Amino acid sequence: MDINDWGLVAAFASSIAAIGAAIASFLALSTAKKSKDISEQANAQTMEIHNSEMLAAQRSQVIAIWGYLSSLSDIDPNSPIGVDVIKNMNTLELVAVCCEGKMIDKDVVLRTFMDTYINIYEVIERLTKVDLGGGKIKSGKDIINENNAAQEFYAEVKKLKIGQGKIKNNG
Repeated sequence: MDINDWGLVAAFASSIAAIGAAIASFLALSTAKKSKDISEQANAQTMEIHNSEMLAAQRSQVIAIWGYLSSLSDIDPNSPIGVDVIKNMNTLELVAVCCEGKMIDKDVVLRTFMDTYINIYEVIERLTKVDLGGGKIKSGKDIINENNAAQEFYAEVKKLKIGQGKIKNNG
């Protein structure tokens, strides 16, 4: 073999090595893509399980606050009892904070408590004079203004209530 033959062998060997490297790169890339797909699928399943567990936990907490919700008292607008007004307002605030913090399932609260929430809020809002004892007298609006979460939740609930039954256009 002369020098040209050796150059040809070296070129052929280099070509084979380059093809081998290309195949190895392709296989590595394919394996990496499959690994990424499996990882993304596992992450999606993990998130789905997490969301299901979180929803179950939120729904179980509705039971924990049900006692507060079911013990709300009617308020006589002509002679409101300060303790009852504050108890009702505190319950509205508790529900709002729990929904805001995603401690309870808002959908369950809305399904079971939307009308009651709106009614109690509006009764308190219309009160002009609530004797809180110790010489403290406030209006219902003053009491509501001390409960930011309840105000925000009321606005959201009221908007949902107004939109109930609305015709939805699909295009």
